[in-house]
Amino acid sequence: MKRFGIFLGLLAVIVSSCQRSYVDLDASSMTLALDSCDQLVATIKPSGENSKEHDFFVWESSDTSVLSVDNQGVVCGKKVGNADIIVYADETSDTCHVSVKIRVDSVQLNVRSVRVKDGSKARLKARVFPSNATDSIVDWQSSDTSVAVVNDGLVVSRGPGIATVTASIDGQNVICAVNVITPEEWATEMSNLARRRGGNVDGAVRFTLQWNDKGDWNMDDLDAHCIEPNRSEICFHNMKSKSRGMLDVDNRRPDQGIKAVENISWSSTDKMKPGVYKFNVERYAAREGKSGFRAEIEFEGQLYKYDYRGGWTRKKNTRVPFWGRYLNQTFPYVPVCELHVEEDGTMYIEHKINPVE
Repeated sequence: MKRFGIFLGLLAVIVSSCQRSYVDLDASSMTLALDSCDQLVATIKPSGENSKEHDFFVWESSDTSVLSVDNQGVVCGKKVGNADIIVYADETSDTCHVSVKIRVDSVQLNVRSVRVKDGSKARLKARVFPSNATDSIVDWQSSDTSVAVVNDGLVVSRGPGIATVTASIDGQNVICAVNVITPEEWATEMSNLARRRGGNVDGAVRFTLQWNDKGDWNMDDLDAHCIEPNRSEICFHNMKSKSRGMLDVDNRRPDQGIKAVENISWSSTDKMKPGVYKFNVERYAAREGKSGFRAEIEFEGQLYKYDYRGGWTRKKNTRVPFWGRYLNQTFPYVPVCELHVEEDGTMYIEHKINPVE
């Protein structure tokens, strides 16, 4: 029995010594950012000795225009594309497939929060930086699909509540808070005020301006303006446009203790051409007003609010009527938001001042 045990031991030694060694890389695939480098480690199996202890490893790139590799296994990305790194040792080899790409630094959304009427939709737009990043497909997720679902940036409400929509790409992500409101709770103080003054607040799009509401008497003459894609401007001296947008509430001299309001509205989007609709507030006459303004824009069941208390540092030229002709005059103004109308009729917003969350 003892001799049999010795025999088995000798046999194990012989088998072990006959096992063929081979080279093995620590990764079979990897992703490398353009103009960056990473280390591959080669090991001789089964002995487990690594590349730093061996000078007989031979490294090779299948496409040197995409990847370079030195004799220590340091791999560098030179051009966007795919290539293999092959290491040779003792008549054996191993391969690592490498993808070189321009990595995403960040992703941004056109809005960070949205108020949506139950039964409506909202379009979210993701912007990837840098714009030439290799990855272009954004993954969208909703934290609560009973409140809202999202597909390729289109948020569809499912019921009242709050959900978080996350846009992710290449390890970067950004979120948007979605607040779904019942139709009964949808109307705001500003929309009710515009309605009482004769404004259309139940149409397809409305932009409402309000001021003289913070305690001090703000007698400034503020004007709601919309510059359309064809450069026509809806305002106090051009109250209707070919797109069927109209300034239906105008206020030129606020009374003490009475909130001032102006309203631009579209009953339908049928005549709204694709492009960017720029909504601004102009200070036509300065009468020592100090309280700034508030504003709202509502479209396609979405609502965004603004509360501006800053200065009037920007200037713009406006053609104003004067005794049967027009004069070019310069007025202070604040850009509030831009409404983008796409070729298929869908809309999304970009803020020029920070909205009220």
